[in-house]
Amino acid sequence: MSEMQLSPKMLEDVQAAISAHDPAASDDVITVQYLAALQGMMLAQMSMPQAQREDIASQLADFTRHVLSEMSRPPAPPPQQEAFGIWKPGKS
Repeated sequence: MSEMQLSPKMLEDVQAAISAHDPAASDDVITVQYLAALQGMMLAQMSMPQAQREDIASQLADFTRHVLSEMSRPPAPPPQQEAFGIWKPGKS
């Protein structure tokens, strides 16, 4: 599987598409509910055994928690640089 290409633009486009369908989806929680429902709807339409669809749903829930954890981390501080300049006593 190739690496996923997530971007703020992609998120904005998806949110806009859902909001165009239902103006109440301007609320982010409602948008997330739509995304979860669409995921379930897509899985239900796949031609595979129910147990396999449920396994995929479970894996997707784990993946969602992983992405949430990764995206919620504070950004790493910039690497420290060596100080430079000339210090003279009594001068600030």
